[in-house]
Amino acid sequence: MAVIGIDLGSLNSVMATIQRGTVSVVTTELSDRVTPSLVGFTDDQRLLGDHALAQMKSNAKNTCRYFRNVLGEIYDPSSSHLKKEFDLSLQNMTPLPPNNIMGYRVHYRGQEMEISAERVAAAFLTKLRQVAESSLQKAVSEVVIACPPWFRDANRSALLDAAQIAGLKCLRVISDMAATCLDYGMYRRQHFAADRPHIVAFVGVGHSCASACIAAFWADRMRILAEVSDPELGGRDMDYEIVRHFATAFENKTKLNPLASLKARLKLEDQANKAKKILSANSETSFHVECLMEDEDCSGLLTRDAFEELCAQRLVPRLEALLQAALDKSGLKKEDLMSVEIVGGGTRIPWVQRCITNTYGLELSRTLAADETVARGCALQAAMASSSFKVKEYGFGERTLHPICLTWAEGEQPVAVQPLSSSGHPLQDSAEVAGGVETIQGQAPSGEPCILIPAGSDTNTIRKITFLRNGPFTLKAQYADLPAGSPAAQLDACHVSLTPAAEPQEIQIFVHLNYCGLLRFARVCVKQKREEEEVVQKDAATSASSPAGAEGAAAAEAEKMRQTEVRRVVRTVKIDVPYQVQEAPSRPTTLQLRDFREDELNMDNEDRMTRDKMDKLNELESYLYTLRDDIDDRLREFAAADERDRIQAQLEATQTWLDDVFCDTKSVAKSAVVTKLEELHEMGDRVTRRFEEFNQRKEAEQLLHTAVSESRLAAQSHDEAYAHIPTEEKRKVMEMADETEAWLSEMMAKQNGMALYLDPILTVKEMHKKRDALMRFSHKVFATPKPKPAPPQEPAGSQQDVDMSAGEEKAGGEQSDAAPPQGGESEAAQHPPQPAA
Repeated sequence: MAVIGIDLGSLNSVMATIQRGTVSVVTTELSDRVTPSLVGFTDDQRLLGDHALAQMKSNAKNTCRYFRNVLGEIYDPSSSHLKKEFDLSLQNMTPLPPNNIMGYRVHYRGQEMEISAERVAAAFLTKLRQVAESSLQKAVSEVVIACPPWFRDANRSALLDAAQIAGLKCLRVISDMAATCLDYGMYRRQHFAADRPHIVAFVGVGHSCASACIAAFWADRMRILAEVSDPELGGRDMDYEIVRHFATAFENKTKLNPLASLKARLKLEDQANKAKKILSANSETSFHVECLMEDEDCSGLLTRDAFEELCAQRLVPRLEALLQAALDKSGLKKEDLMSVEIVGGGTRIPWVQRCITNTYGLELSRTLAADETVARGCALQAAMASSSFKVKEYGFGERTLHPICLTWAEGEQPVAVQPLSSSGHPLQDSAEVAGGVETIQGQAPSGEPCILIPAGSDTNTIRKITFLRNGPFTLKAQYADLPAGSPAAQLDACHVSLTPAAEPQEIQIFVHLNYCGLLRFARVCVKQKREEEEVVQKDAATSASSPAGAEGAAAAEAEKMRQTEVRRVVRTVKIDVPYQVQEAPSRPTTLQLRDFREDELNMDNEDRMTRDKMDKLNELESYLYTLRDDIDDRLREFAAADERDRIQAQLEATQTWLDDVFCDTKSVAKSAVVTKLEELHEMGDRVTRRFEEFNQRKEAEQLLHTAVSESRLAAQSHDEAYAHIPTEEKRKVMEMADETEAWLSEMMAKQNGMALYLDPILTVKEMHKKRDALMRFSHKVFATPKPKPAPPQEPAGSQQDVDMSAGEEKAGGEQSDAAPPQGGESEAAQHPPQPAA
């Protein structure tokens, strides 16, 4: 099982994983390290990633791009951010009923379909999972996904919903800057002090968002001091300054507006992106687009100075304000910064680097992988959050970017607001929970009294809010920095179903700000006093001794009863109260999520079947062209004239069928393609086998002749190594070699007399089979081991030795009847007696 970190970008996405203790970037099927964040729809399948990019210009109105930027967004005409996304989309972005959630209108399988941005993101996440599993050869189920810092509750919830629809378990949703800080701090812990913070500023300029973050690092933890983001400042904004510049020049020249044509706009976007990259390293570049509109070309020269002038009016002030805002929110001065790290493709542009240097007064550091550090940080967070990995502990947490207020419809104000840790225990210092700013009571944008959770509050914290109520009431959550009527301001609401009572009761509502930065109502309980009976000891003194036996046990029990008493005590208990959570209008219901998951599985299965069918169609087309070339070239002599005519006729018929199929691939089944392929193979493979047999026959013949010669040499050899082999066995080897040679000569004579276009009667397989049989038999005979030599027999003693032995036996008493060992020593001399123990 593998865990991956996903940097879900608006233009490209990057994945990283943990392998053998190191972080590595996942490569795609094209051996690339990025996947285009695109989802396209056609009449027979979905196009994801690189496949969608290849057909984006021809299938623009059915291609969904920038879906990350509108995840969970409700259409609001007053939102400049959404207006910009509409303008830059491929003319298919639209609000969807009934809640005006942002989505796309596309044509899929012959029908017009409206699909939400969450489902589009889920389709793309499915593609990323398949890419990762193919690259890692492991199943992927747990992920951590990065999002822009400006993402609010609805955006982050939509990202979690997209992961759920894609069948992924999303352990965390963290911001781009938080992931960057984690990638920076995890591998530099040994350079940080335990008691003195190391302050670093991080600046990231991506395709559609710019962010700045200031963080403090210690040896065992890190803390984000400030984080700001601008969703209307990024690389594409620089591209569009170039696009508008040349579009205006083209319109003045030709009276044609290229921005009104989607195809012309895409051409200008491509050329502007190339020009921007060239100007990062060169002082000027040419801008040229052929046949932009009505056969009119768009061309010109763009210098770096001119490009910087285009950006100076709107983009440079926004970046300067962003950088200064991060410094102001942190409460630090630029002299407190120890280094400035830059990430993201947009930070390669000279004017961006110059702006950062002027604001922070430090040379820029580039020790992080600009395009991959976010994915690497997500992979580290995934390993830390997963139970499958063991990672050295390093304190890490995010902080909220937007203030949240909790309002109530009527009744008294809450009597207490107590910050709690994630475990539910009260904390001694509320500032530790709220990130240096205490939870306060204030006023909501609508004018109602509220409890304010300020921006900069730490995530993974719980706040206990106590009310005095004698009936049902509702606690609502909304963003304090947005107008009260704004759709994006609404969060969840908690309706407490409290039974009406005469006296107010103490109601406790636990509000959880979880790891993903989402506000959720975790628990509601009521504090009540109950009178209970309690058994207590009267006196600690006990009797010194007790009689033994049954009578003693009874006496001891009676004594125990005399020493205890039952008292009635009043205890305060917490009882859970039923409550209903009214989710934000942008969030789908559980039933809808289940239906979306089912639809995603069905569409993914249809995509797989379509891919398999297209693979077979491509295989059929490739084999058709190969056979057509071969039958008139290298295979010509191996097919008779009438057979060639039949094959060519079949090829022409298949080509016509293929041309019709490629015009409407969804009308043909995979089985029909497989049948056509098998028919061609049946005709072509027969001719190909004759060709291969002809080319391999000579080599097989030589191998068989070599085996016959080696077997004969071994059978006729007078080598001492084969002297023990019986003559009869050698004769059998000779006979088998002669039979094999005779068979080969006979079959070769017959085969050489046949035409090349006839099926061979002597196959390479048969010759290999004869060779193997001869080699096995020869090896069996000549591998017989030599027989072991017989053990030497002792020579019989002479009659004189026998007589002498008999005389010595009579004279010396007890002697052995056997002859003494060779060497003249007796057995006793060879084995002297051992000394007594």
